[in-house]
Amino acid sequence: MTSDYSEYYAKFHPGDSGHRNGLRLLHQRLLRPHLPADRNAPILDVGCGRGYAIEDVRALGYTNVRGIDADTNHFLGNHPPHAALEA
Repeated sequence: MTSDYSEYYAKFHPGDSGHRNGLRLLHQRLLRPHLPADRNAPILDVGCGRGYAIEDVRALGYTNVRGIDADTNHFLGNHPPHAALEA
C-alpha cells in the first residue's frame, strides 16, 4: 500500500527558515546524546521524510548517514542535495 503523506507533512513543517532552524536545534538536542562517538559509524533514519534529521546529523560531523521512507513524495525534489535517501 502506498500513501502520500507529503501534503499532510507540509501542514506541520513549512519550508520557512525559522521553522527549519527550530527543527535543526531540536534534532541536535534530542539526537546528539544517542549518537555514536565514531563519526563514520553507519546511521539509518527509517521514515526519514524530507531528510531533515539526516542533514542535521551530518552537520554534527557524521558521514555515513542514510535514510529510507516508504513515501517517495516526501523527499523527491525536496531533500538536501547531500542527503542519501531511498524509497
